[in-house]
Amino acid sequence: MLGSSEELDITVVERILVIQLGDVGDVVLTTPVLVALKRANRRLRVMVAVREMARGLMELCPSVDEVFYVHKSSKGIIGGSNLYFFT
Repeated sequence: MLGSSEELDITVVERILVIQLGDVGDVVLTTPVLVALKRANRRLRVMVAVREMARGLMELCPSVDEVFYVHKSSKGIIGGSNLYFFT
C-alpha cells in the first residue's frame, strides 16, 4: 500500500479497478482518467464498476477492458449478491 508521500509508478501496475457509482454525467467525467491510465501503460487492464445505467457507456469505451455493474437498488457491492461481471 502506498503512503501519503509515495507516488505510484503506473508502468508497473497490471490491473486497476475504477469504481464510479455516480450518475451517467459523473461516469462521463471519469472517462478522461481511463484514457490517461491506458496511455500511461498500454498493458494495463482497466476495469470499471458503475451503476447499471452507465454500463453501456463503459462497454463502448475503448480504454476499458472489463465492466462490472450494480443495480441502482443495490445496497452496495460488498458480498457480491448484486454484482454482475461482463467481458
